[in-house]
Amino acid sequence: MTLAGTVKEGLFRPNDTYQSGSIAVYDRLLHDHNDVGWGRISFLDGLKRSSNVAFVKLGYEMLGQDKLKQYIMNFGFGAKTGIDLPGEVPGLVPLRNPVEYATSTYGQGLTATAIQEAAAYGAVANGGKLMWPHVIKDIVDAKTGQVVQSFEPKVVRQVVDPGTAKQVSEYLEQVVSDQDIGTGKKAYIDGYRIAGKTGTANFVDPKTGGYADKRWNISFVGYAPVDDPQLLVTIIVEDPDLGGDYHRGSEVGPPLFRDIMAQSLKYLGIPSSKQSPKQTAATLKEVTLSVPDLVGMTPDAAKTAAGKYGLKIEALGKGDKVLRQFPLPGTQISGSYRIAVALQDGALPLPDLTGRSLREAMEMCAFVGTACQVSGEGYVVGQSAADGGGVALQLRAPDASPSSSEASEGAAADAQAGTPPAAQNAVQTSPSKSGAKTNAAKKTGGPSR
Repeated sequence: MTLAGTVKEGLFRPNDTYQSGSIAVYDRLLHDHNDVGWGRISFLDGLKRSSNVAFVKLGYEMLGQDKLKQYIMNFGFGAKTGIDLPGEVPGLVPLRNPVEYATSTYGQGLTATAIQEAAAYGAVANGGKLMWPHVIKDIVDAKTGQVVQSFEPKVVRQVVDPGTAKQVSEYLEQVVSDQDIGTGKKAYIDGYRIAGKTGTANFVDPKTGGYADKRWNISFVGYAPVDDPQLLVTIIVEDPDLGGDYHRGSEVGPPLFRDIMAQSLKYLGIPSSKQSPKQTAATLKEVTLSVPDLVGMTPDAAKTAAGKYGLKIEALGKGDKVLRQFPLPGTQISGSYRIAVALQDGALPLPDLTGRSLREAMEMCAFVGTACQVSGEGYVVGQSAADGGGVALQLRAPDASPSSSEASEGAAADAQAGTPPAAQNAVQTSPSKSGAKTNAAKKTGGPSR
């Protein structure tokens, strides 16, 4: 937000230099996350290194308090997005004195939800248009395939012009592409232009109202491809074990983003710059197969027809022809998806769901008409009869790959840089021992982005 505001006002001159390390504001000395800074560096390098001092100079000294607050509000902070989920909170933007204005330039002392973060970055990705976020795009009748209700894209407001948004994207791209000093370098995906930014937010102790010692929320928000954004991913990692070293935060969010984004771009059939037209066509064929119409066919004929596309079917019930199927004909699916076909009317037997994703398992339960109870996350590792009828599914996430041990400059926390806003526990308290989270994903305004 600070970057976009200064670019829009013609104040961000990437090659101009400043003295990093610390800066005095009113009665407070604000520091970079490594305390001593990196000497005299350019503002672009300050962005790449997540320099608090750079953003204080840009947002507080150059942009000024009035315009800074205007951009904060225009980007949607301090207000509910109106997303179709219960219990959304607006977050707090308590700009009461010069120090709070200064620390807000790099996120300290504010509260925000992950949805607000995603929407704000999405505004830059969408040419400056802040969009109304939704959880669901369409509600479709599973039997007829007809759209019951649709949520069309809606612009809330234009926060910056398209030219500004494009320039900001290119600066954020360098946070990822600069493999020497970029805090987001571990989000880099060869062949794709990625824009993004790291973040570290302090936990607030609900008992004292002060910042909890050596506890942070780590985040990374990014989108791709930069020249034609198709997908934005927001990663929030609550209270990871960093061994007390917040500099390791850039080892947490960016690698998770990279893994999710790389697989998603492939799934969506978005080619990399290294793919030839022939490879691109092969990728699209691999990930966007169209489901054939199998209704009315015999089981053997249906199996043969699906096999031509490299697809497998799962025949349920007893009968000599396919009466209905899921997914519906024409649906775009991946080659690993299995088509369920019903050979009889009425209740259908539930197949073994072991190894399937939660989504596939839930869709299969809905297709056969069986109530489903789920515990855990990830992939199905067991199923049994549920109390009161239906099936109980036990899920477990696959083993996570070890994160890189390479330390890098990361978004970090200087807990002395600002004072937590009062009464903000609704969005800043830590998860309970049971794993329950607060009523909003948290981004507590960590002091370095």
